[in-house]
Amino acid sequence: MLTLGALKRVALLLAVALTAGAVTFLFLFDPDDVIDAERDRWIPALRHRLGRDVSVGAIDTAFWPDLGAEVRDVVIHGQRPGDPPLLRLKRARVHFALWSAIRSAGTDLHVTGVTLEGLEVNLVRRADGSLSYADVVGRLRKGPPREGAPPDPMRPEVRRFLQNLRLDAVTLADAAVRLRDEATGGAPVDARIDQINLDLRDVALVSPIELTVRAAALADAPNVMIGLRFGPLPIGRKGPTPLHHLRFEADDLDLSRLAPYLGDAAPVRIDSARLTARLDVRDPLARAGGTRVRGALDVSDLSVGGGAPFHLHVEPTFDLDLKQGVFTLDGLVVALDDMRLTADGTVRGFLFGWPVFDGVAVRTEGLQLDRLLSHLPDLARRLPAGTELAGPASLAVTGGGTLRAQQAQVRIELEGARVRLPGLLDKPPGVAMDVQAAAQRSSDAVKVERLQATLGPMAVRLSGQVEHFEAPRYRLEGGTGAFAIDALVKLLPGVRDAIPEDVHFAGTGEVQLRAAGGPGALDAALEVRLSDADVRLPAMATVVGG
Repeated sequence: MLTLGALKRVALLLAVALTAGAVTFLFLFDPDDVIDAERDRWIPALRHRLGRDVSVGAIDTAFWPDLGAEVRDVVIHGQRPGDPPLLRLKRARVHFALWSAIRSAGTDLHVTGVTLEGLEVNLVRRADGSLSYADVVGRLRKGPPREGAPPDPMRPEVRRFLQNLRLDAVTLADAAVRLRDEATGGAPVDARIDQINLDLRDVALVSPIELTVRAAALADAPNVMIGLRFGPLPIGRKGPTPLHHLRFEADDLDLSRLAPYLGDAAPVRIDSARLTARLDVRDPLARAGGTRVRGALDVSDLSVGGGAPFHLHVEPTFDLDLKQGVFTLDGLVVALDDMRLTADGTVRGFLFGWPVFDGVAVRTEGLQLDRLLSHLPDLARRLPAGTELAGPASLAVTGGGTLRAQQAQVRIELEGARVRLPGLLDKPPGVAMDVQAAAQRSSDAVKVERLQATLGPMAVRLSGQVEHFEAPRYRLEGGTGAFAIDALVKLLPGVRDAIPEDVHFAGTGEVQLRAAGGPGALDAALEVRLSDADVRLPAMATVVGG
C-alpha cells in the first residue's frame, strides 16, 4: 500500500516528466513559427484562387492550461471600392489535447474544440443586376488558374497532419448572411439569414462526417435545417468528397426574397413562393448506387415569370441505382392545385439495352391546358404566335411483364380540349383527338397491337411486327377507315384556306397501307379510295357516286 510520502514522490516524478515533455515539445514544435509559415503560404494562394484580397489579423497561441490558437479578423474583401466584405470572421479558436501533441511532437493533434465567432457573409445584387460574389463563383467553377498558379500547397507533413487530425467538437454560433438588393428600382431592400448554428462532434477527416446546420432564414426563429453526412475528405488528392446523406427541412421559407441572389442558378423568375419541405435523400449524387428519396415539398402562392399563383405539391418518392440500372417509383406525386401527375412502378436495365418495366403506371388527373399555361407563362411564350391550348387533357401510360415478354400501353386524350396551331390545326372542344398505342416486346421482336391517332372523323390505325433487331424484318398494315373529307378539311386551316371560297369539295375518303420487308427488300402498297365525292367548281359541278 502506498504511503502519503510515496504518493507525493510519484506526483513529483509525474510533474517532472510532464515538464520535461513540455520542454521537449516546445523545442521540437514552435506553433508560432508553423502558423506564421502556413499563413504566409496559404494567404497568397487563397488570394490567387479567389481573385480577391484576403487579410488575417492577429494570431495568438497558448500552451497552458490548454494548447491552442486564436485567429482574429479574417476578411475576404469586396470586389469594388466601397463594397462590404464578402466574408468576415471575427474570431476562430482552436484547442488541442496537450499530451497528444507532446507525445507526437505535433504530428498527431487531437483537437478538443474549434469555435467560430462572428462569421458574417455579405451578398449584394447591384443596381445593374450583377451579383457581388459572381466573380468568386466563376473562378471556383473554372478551377485554379493555369498561368502563374502556385504549386500545390499540400506538403507531406500537412497531409499527415490532416489525416491524423481528430476533432471532439466544432461550433459555429450565430453566424449571419446579409442580403442587400439594390436592383429593386427604388430603395434597396435588406434581409438576413441569421441564427446560423452548426455543431459537430467526434470528427476525423479520414472518416464520414455528420453535420447539421440550422438557421432563421428571413424569419425571427429557426426555420431551416440542413443535415449532411459526407466524407472522408480527399486529403492531398483530387476528387469529389462523397456525399452519403442529405436531410432538408423548411417551414414557410420565402423563396422569392432569396431567388434574386441565385443568379443564373434560378431557372425562372420567382415572383412569390413560400416553401415548406421535409426531404430525406440517401446517396444524393448516385455514386454508391443506392439513391433513395423520401419526403414531401409544398410551395404555396407560387408565381413564376408573372404567371398566375398556384400551390405546388411534390412527393418525390423514388429509388435510383445507376450501377444496376434500376429506377423505382413508389407513389411519385406532382400536383399544381388540383391538377396531378402520379407515377408508380420499376424500370430495370435502362442503362444496358432494352429496359424492363414492372408495374409502371403514369397518369394525370384534372389537367387543364389553359390553366397550366397560365401558371407557366414562359412556356406559353415559347409557343408559336396564335397558338391556343385550352380545356382538359389526359395521359395514361402502363407497362409491365418480364425480361422475355413486355407489354406497354399509352393513351393521350384531347377530345374536350381546344387546340389551335396556326396554319396546321384548328380543333374545337368536343371533336375527337387522341393517340393510343399498345405493344408487346419479346427478346427479338416488337409486336404493335394497336397504334392509332384520331383527329375528328379520321382515325389512322397501324399494327404489325418488327423482328430480328440486328437485321430487322417488318410487317405493317393499317388504314383510316372511311371518313368525311369535308369534316377533316375544316380542322386543317392550311388546307382549308388553300381552297377558294367558290369551290366546294365533299365526300368520303379511305386510305389503306401495307408494307413488309427487311434489309434491302421492300414490298409496299398504298390504296386511296374516294366515294360519294361532291366537287363543285365555278360554273360546273361533279358528283361521283359511291
